[in-house]
Amino acid sequence: MGNNQVTEPPQQILQEAAQNFQEQLQIDREQEEKKWRDQLKVSDMVDANLDIYNTDQFCWGQAQIIKTDGIILELQFLYELNIPKIISAEFQAGSPYKAAKIGFRIYCENGIERDHLGKFNGQPESADKYITLYSTRIKPLGSQTLKPFKVIYAASFGTLSQLKQLIERDGYLINELSNYKETPIFMACYHGRQEIVEYLIEKKAFINIKTNYYLTPIQAAMITGREKIVKLLLENRAQPSLECQCYYTKQLLDNLKPEVTQVIFEHHEWKIVKQDLVAIDKILKEKPANQFQKINQNIMRKIINEYI
Repeated sequence: MGNNQVTEPPQQILQEAAQNFQEQLQIDREQEEKKWRDQLKVSDMVDANLDIYNTDQFCWGQAQIIKTDGIILELQFLYELNIPKIISAEFQAGSPYKAAKIGFRIYCENGIERDHLGKFNGQPESADKYITLYSTRIKPLGSQTLKPFKVIYAASFGTLSQLKQLIERDGYLINELSNYKETPIFMACYHGRQEIVEYLIEKKAFINIKTNYYLTPIQAAMITGREKIVKLLLENRAQPSLECQCYYTKQLLDNLKPEVTQVIFEHHEWKIVKQDLVAIDKILKEKPANQFQKINQNIMRKIINEYI
């Protein structure tokens, strides 16, 4: 009689399979990150790793790409950091020499130092640093700066099940604020995570909070071209606006994807139609029926009941 006992694979085979899986996972991550870097453009926001002048320390800061001529891209840091003042960063966009130049100075009228660009506070050009764009020192927005904020980070980069576990345990963190006043729903909108946005709306997350760089969740979805999320937010009473105190973001809001513009336009037009239906409903209730002989009131009533 044959032996039907199942033989377990040798430990070595299991270890090789696990190693192959990890190697493939790393390759996939590197390819995804390279794709992200190749698509960086004006107005995109990133996390940048900065050396602190005259120390062996570093920190992560959030920056926005504000200028490019096809060769040079300039970054503006979004919020004051607890390090020597940083005015901007420039990096070469021409592969393979992509690098970020970090200037540790702020130019102002009452600056105590002077160079060829004018008065400034901070450090001289000799303190400037370069960061290669393809190094691990340039990362997607929030991937490094938001790690201490567990719900925001999960909404940005985690799974829906991970986020649900956190919210079920600590529900008050659904509107968790980062140092930049970013919320979970803001970051989910920025990164195009529609399933996460739907869940946060269902859980009554605040959808109109502005960040310290003057963006609301719906504006984050608008500037990143997420028309489905824009539609979802509009249906849940988000307040769309093309106004923003950040000059560079305002330029982007003035040049939205046609699909995003169409969603906003249709929503605005439908609001006007609903207002008209409400007015007609009021008239139908208040005026004698004989004043509406030319209107099929049954059809009109059906429309009103359906849509308001």
